[in-house]
Amino acid sequence: MQRRFLTGRLHHAFAISRSYEASTPDPKKNIQRDRARCAWSLLCSLARALDSILAIGEHGTPRFVINTIVPDDTTTRIRGPNPGDRALVHTIMNQVQTCVVTYEDCNVDDNPGWHCLAMPCPTTILHVADTANIHAAYSSYLISGATGLGRTWQSLGLSEAVNQGLSKAKWVVQVMCADALEANNSAFHIERQVLAHKRDIIGEDHDHNRVALRLRCNNHQLGLIRKPIVLGISNFWATLVRLAHLLECASFRRRFAAAILSFLRNQGVEVSAYPAEMQSWQRRAEWLSVGFKSAAKHTRSAVQEILQFLNGDTQSPKLIHWCKAKNGEPCCVDDSASWNRVAALLVGFFSKGYPVPLLYRMKHYAPAAAYIRFGCCLHNILPRILSEEHQHAVKSADQPGSHMAELVDALLAEPSHSQSHSGGALNQSDFNALVSKLLDEDVSYSAQNSARKQMVEREIAKPAFHQSSIMIDMLVQPMEHGINSFLRRTKLQHELQYLSHGHPNHEKFKEECRSGFLKLVHGTVGRMLIRDYMNLLRNGLEEAMCMGLDGSQQQLNLLFQMVVSCMCDLERRLVREYTRNTPFTLLALTDVDPKTFVLSWQKLYEKFSKCQQCVDAEFTAAFLNAYQFSVPFTEGQLKDIQEVQSLLLELAVWSPVTSDSVEIVNGQAQWAVSRRGSQYIKQGRSAVETTFLGSAVKQHSWLAWAVGRETLPGKNDGRHPHRTKENLETDLQKDVRFQAAATRAIRKMSAWNVFQQQEMEGKSLNPDQYSSRVQFLSQQWACMSEDEREPFAVEAARLNLLRDQLAATPLSVDKDGANSKTELEQEVGRKGCKALSARRLQLNDELFQNHFIWKLPTCLADCNGGLKAAFIDLQISDKEVDEKLNSTLHAAVQPHSQHQVENVHESPCCSFLCVKNEKHARVKQLVSSLSWALEEHKVHTGHLLVFSVGDSPSIPMILGVAMKKPISHMFIKALLDSNEVLLTGDDDPEILPEFQSSHELMLELLQEHADNPDEVLNVKVQVWECNAFIVRGMGSALKSNPEKILCEFHLSSVKRNKKPAGPPIKLPFGLDKRLKKKRADKRRARKEDQVRVVRIRKQQKQKQQHEKPVSKTSKKTSGKKITEPASSSSTMIGRDEEQAVPMSATVAQEEETAQKVAQDIETSDIKRAKVEEHVHASDQAYSKSYFSKTLGLSEGAVAVSSRSVCIQCKEKIVKNTVRFSWYHLKLKPPSWCHQHCLYQLTVASGLQQETITRLTEIVRDGRPGIHNPVADDAQRILNALQESLRGPQ
Repeated sequence: MQRRFLTGRLHHAFAISRSYEASTPDPKKNIQRDRARCAWSLLCSLARALDSILAIGEHGTPRFVINTIVPDDTTTRIRGPNPGDRALVHTIMNQVQTCVVTYEDCNVDDNPGWHCLAMPCPTTILHVADTANIHAAYSSYLISGATGLGRTWQSLGLSEAVNQGLSKAKWVVQVMCADALEANNSAFHIERQVLAHKRDIIGEDHDHNRVALRLRCNNHQLGLIRKPIVLGISNFWATLVRLAHLLECASFRRRFAAAILSFLRNQGVEVSAYPAEMQSWQRRAEWLSVGFKSAAKHTRSAVQEILQFLNGDTQSPKLIHWCKAKNGEPCCVDDSASWNRVAALLVGFFSKGYPVPLLYRMKHYAPAAAYIRFGCCLHNILPRILSEEHQHAVKSADQPGSHMAELVDALLAEPSHSQSHSGGALNQSDFNALVSKLLDEDVSYSAQNSARKQMVEREIAKPAFHQSSIMIDMLVQPMEHGINSFLRRTKLQHELQYLSHGHPNHEKFKEECRSGFLKLVHGTVGRMLIRDYMNLLRNGLEEAMCMGLDGSQQQLNLLFQMVVSCMCDLERRLVREYTRNTPFTLLALTDVDPKTFVLSWQKLYEKFSKCQQCVDAEFTAAFLNAYQFSVPFTEGQLKDIQEVQSLLLELAVWSPVTSDSVEIVNGQAQWAVSRRGSQYIKQGRSAVETTFLGSAVKQHSWLAWAVGRETLPGKNDGRHPHRTKENLETDLQKDVRFQAAATRAIRKMSAWNVFQQQEMEGKSLNPDQYSSRVQFLSQQWACMSEDEREPFAVEAARLNLLRDQLAATPLSVDKDGANSKTELEQEVGRKGCKALSARRLQLNDELFQNHFIWKLPTCLADCNGGLKAAFIDLQISDKEVDEKLNSTLHAAVQPHSQHQVENVHESPCCSFLCVKNEKHARVKQLVSSLSWALEEHKVHTGHLLVFSVGDSPSIPMILGVAMKKPISHMFIKALLDSNEVLLTGDDDPEILPEFQSSHELMLELLQEHADNPDEVLNVKVQVWECNAFIVRGMGSALKSNPEKILCEFHLSSVKRNKKPAGPPIKLPFGLDKRLKKKRADKRRARKEDQVRVVRIRKQQKQKQQHEKPVSKTSKKTSGKKITEPASSSSTMIGRDEEQAVPMSATVAQEEETAQKVAQDIETSDIKRAKVEEHVHASDQAYSKSYFSKTLGLSEGAVAVSSRSVCIQCKEKIVKNTVRFSWYHLKLKPPSWCHQHCLYQLTVASGLQQETITRLTEIVRDGRPGIHNPVADDAQRILNALQESLRGPQ
């Protein structure tokens, strides 16, 4: 069970089923039984680990308990519980959870005072994806939930010592990091309500030590900032996604590869000597190489190889290889060798494509943008390849046996269409080929794919697309740097979470994580990115202009508009969010001195005492109620300050700032449940258990790799590498070989051996010379006296002593790949080290197995990468396992139902303006009027707005971001100088622009001109259109100047009155009835929708009740349910918590296009999924699914290469010899056989009559005797078959 379900073999279902088939008559039932036992054992081991670190015992009394959780919901296909149920799309929730405990009085010497438990969590299936169910799934595995332990831990019955340890802790903190979506906010809103209810209403009956902290994923925030940038170019994003989806299709990839070969054949590759312009070309090649962002090393190396070989002018349409002589000979033999090399490089890189990018996430965008940019900037090769594929319609790549198909197979490194294996189930390559063929033959899917291909080709062929790829890549680079810094911190956190204080550099990693978090909280990260964009405006265009950016007026205007949008959005999301709002203003006090801490605390407390809505209720309010500080502070207050700062420091280390960890878990869960080769979809029960075990497997395998990195040589990290086709040695065979090598007797060095080595040193001899030399040395040794032999004996004794010392030393751990030898190894020599390597590796293995990380209470894995054998419960019966899992792991999600709770605020007060301030309503009215005016006059980002009140000096502002939920705007302060718009801080690189929100601007105007509540403020606003231009003498600085006034409007602090409704309009005769009928139809449709929704919810409720019966008492509640936000339906899944006004009309149009493209691709995926499911589930496929409707002989041909293999004798078929194709399965492509093996194959299959008929047709069509070897061999085989059927006369 350890090997099958608690290691990487878990994901190889075929291997598991085969291992069970050999030992049990009912493998499926036994697989389910053992998997359930492993899942139950893992759940119990987690409970045991929690009890060990949370209970008051040898580790000490818990001081701080920090429970971090990163949840996210996604969708996947899951089959129903019955065998005939179809696979349906379900909403699932995955989460990554960690429990960190610090102690006050630790009694263990080797414990630094803290423990970290990384908790694998299963997938939760949400039958109803609303707020209550999302919160129930989110809180079911919490340790520090508002209601205490989560439902799963309560049902497991954790010991009372755990609850006692949680109650004794000073603070129990729940840290939630998730995307900025309405669903996540609504789930956390319920948690906030319960916390405030228990703290304020229940009072002393509840512990006051529980707080919660909500963090938004910063990579998601950067993705939202990037969204209007990639949508600002017409059809750029849609083309990016469409091309990625096309490259996922195997048939398109083959045709695409054939188009590359056809293009190269028509284009040619010139080979010349180095010219004088090589230096400038190399600079552009370096620009392309550095700008190519990909996580795959082989992809980056492929780009470098392409640029090194095609080392000419990458802007030229000609592909030229400038050949450099090496040792007097050119690097290419001839033009044919150069062509072959280019074909292999381009096909291998471009045909593989890139993953489909996501608009709202950082995921896959960098590889997609890099692919497009590289393909367009490298000789404009990508548009030309697509044009070649469209014009010549390269279909020969799909024809088995053709020369193009053979060449494409070789270059793509895919199995040839002419080769296949006989047997039962389809392998993965055959399955994909069959699905691609069926989809190509489907009329609707093929037409949709053809239209998508035409749109991609049309857009990429435009010259503006090339320019757009350069500009967008330049704009996105700073955000990519920010994303990489966040990912770096997440990687360090994983090292700390999995290895705890077992990592040798855990203090260094903790300090780096703490520093990264404080930089984010202090706004340093956001300001750094803003500075990058300011540098782009100052001198960043010079390189882009040299590399091909033409700099047209339209491009410059759009570039200035996008830079302004990025800077304002960065200021809003990554600077002001953290530096002006609670709880981050409290978290910023982590590293300040006590006096500054007290002064800042007093300001927060003063604000809180005046209005409780000015601070967050779930975190800051709890601390302000618990502590009070004053200047000068007492010794007791100093201890409290140190206690608070200690907690804040721990939060700075362990708080996640991105949700990319759960994104990885989502992908793993989807692959394990429904995308395992696209041929198997799990049931709900199996999906939950597999994902639960899979999350533990990933964690334990990473732990084994990390420990192996510290104790084992480089090639043995993880101890059990995956087997490949080249290495078919099993683990058992490897262990036997390793044990034999480690126990093999090693001869001692003798005086003769030393004498022979010294005499042979530095000489290279052939076998005959070596034999004669040894004979001569033997005679010389026999003639030597004992005194003459004595030095050699002393040296032999010294070497034997060194060997013994080396044998007791483990192999050096080569972390950096330096492969350096120690002095002892140099003394022993290469042969001596090789003889002792197995014994030394055995010492390394002992270090690995005895590493103290396996003995930590938070480590559930053993040294083999699976769950510890002692944790697997073998005493409980199978029936009891199922019952316990039904009440814990498989229990239906139950929404939270508690006493009536007041709706708790979500910090509605601004950092600079409280809702109780009399100016709040007037500021809100002015901002609303501004929003309405901007929408009415179609004012977008980049326009200059000049605000003025009466005769006072005007205030010029550049509009950066406009939000419609919540209504707000972000401006950059500007200066007007000689008809030029200057940003504040434009001249000094150390000074950043000055930003101001619309609320701050209106408050400032009210304070200056209408401080009296009775005064009415009228603001005049002029909107100017600006044109950007480049100042060549300033390093290609981008400036802007106002051109013309677009519009002018006025804002008033008085709320506008609605126009009174006029008298009812009497319609002409007949129209009123139609209007009434239209309204009645709308009401009827609305009512039908409501009835349908009620029916669906009723069915889902009945399904939940069927899974777990609900008692009568559980339906009763002692009051109303907890209030939820208005948008608590399933429609908010995936919807952002904020909604921005589109930056331009193009962005608004592209948002609609992106939705249409997503729907289009989803439809295609559903169609593909149906075909895959049909091919896998049914043997009786419809007629289109067959490669051939009959079995047996198909056709004859002359072999174009020597790569094909005969299906009968399994030998290679020599080039230019006759071969025949043979269908052995209708659902698989044909295989080839020798002409002399066809007779035996026909007799063995019993298809003599069918073969005779087909051979007759081949003979008739081929006209044998007229230089046609295929027809000649077919005639000879036909005669032999006819004679065998007639029998002896």
